[in-house]
Amino acid sequence: MTGLHPIMTKNLALNGSSTTRSFGRSSRTISNDEKEVSIMAKEKFRMFADVCSHMDKDNSTLNLEVCMPGVKKGDIQLRMHEGGFDVSAPGETVEYAGAYAFCCPVKPGEAKATYEDGLLRIVVPFKTSMEYDVHVPLR
Repeated sequence: MTGLHPIMTKNLALNGSSTTRSFGRSSRTISNDEKEVSIMAKEKFRMFADVCSHMDKDNSTLNLEVCMPGVKKGDIQLRMHEGGFDVSAPGETVEYAGAYAFCCPVKPGEAKATYEDGLLRIVVPFKTSMEYDVHVPLR
């Protein structure tokens, strides 16, 4: 089953000029003087999911928040390795897809993920401790 882009409806006036009239999933005739044409894409469009990544307070765990509204938990494909992860998830009108790199190696076998209210949360420990990181003061 293939989802669709939202339908873009254009009205073609009798003189041949074209004006964009409305956007939506259904078409309706505006007036008897105009002929309406609907343009519909046959495939979903792909886009990157918004990703926020940050370390926990003791710098031992990487926390990821991946924003993918409108998808079902069971449709999310998440794969991870030491250097990054890739995710894909089909929604009704869009398919989220992307591959993302980590700053430092992680332990993918210990990753934990949850999905609720359009937000995929992933917690994964770093392979080596980040305890020797240096705080850089701003001037």
